Amino acid sequence: MNRAVIRFGLVIWVLMVSCDRDSDLPFHEGGDLNKITDGLCIQFGDLVIINHEEIDYYDFSTHMIYLKEPHDFLQNYNWEIANTPFTVYARGEKIYKGILFPGWSSSMAFGPYIDFPFYYPDYIIKICYRSNELFSAGNNSPDPREDQRIIDALERCDQFHAGLSCSIDEIEYVPQGALSFTFTVTNHDTFNYYILSPERMGSGGFHYFTTGLNIWNETSGWFNHQDAVISPDPWDYWTNEWFDLIESEGQKTYHILYEAFDSIPSGQYNVNFEFPGLSHVDMEEIHQPGGRIWLGEIQAISTFNF
Repeated sequence: MNRAVIRFGLVIWVLMVSCDRDSDLPFHEGGDLNKITDGLCIQFGDLVIINHEEIDYYDFSTHMIYLKEPHDFLQNYNWEIANTPFTVYARGEKIYKGILFPGWSSSMAFGPYIDFPFYYPDYIIKICYRSNELFSAGNNSPDPREDQRIIDALERCDQFHAGLSCSIDEIEYVPQGALSFTFTVTNHDTFNYYILSPERMGSGGFHYFTTGLNIWNETSGWFNHQDAVISPDPWDYWTNEWFDLIESEGQKTYHILYEAFDSIPSGQYNVNFEFPGLSHVDMEEIHQPGGRIWLGEIQAISTFNF
């Protein structure tokens, strides 16, 4: 069981709940805050607007917007709002558009999108993006979420936070079936963060939250680890014992050994690793002594020869 299973379960739950609900309009008028302001704003459909006065900060590494208070729109699990368009504004200017992408769709989302049903708590908006050029190690397509006008609007309102980055430092493949790799997480933010530690959780527990190292090229296809994954019980359980504290401008380096990895033919491969965070932390639990819990996920993409 992993994040994909959780998302599938949420989809089934939403569909069941939606069948028992009246077909109310999916949107409602807001109060004085329901207007475009001169900071970062998101408009859903024609009516619902979340503006910069409601935003606490924006983690630019994950493109997760943390709100000052839970928002009722993010508590809306009416299946009718799937595929609703949204527009991102910066200082009153339209920057890009996206959609609420349904988890039950048989296709993949490309461009900007927000997963629906909402995967994170009702005080967080995570804006995702998928390029048509999947698994490329280069920056071939501009990411509209990283438009400088958005950065300027966030900085003007003191809401920009750089977040974390992750790099793949070294990979060593043993033909008998083992593979080890080293990666480093760097904190570029002014916040101190508590991050999931594979050393504290153990590899099996850590890989419940990530697929781990993925290796791919067009000729040979996909290669992944086959090590056992350990699910928390219950599924939303977590503990502070899983965390390492990474201070502002600091970094942590980790080493993971996969004892069972697919056999990889010689060649050049694209390598992808998703460093995970939690997704189900209540608003009052984000702040911990000495720092705050980092949520979301970040990608490390590189090219290696095997």
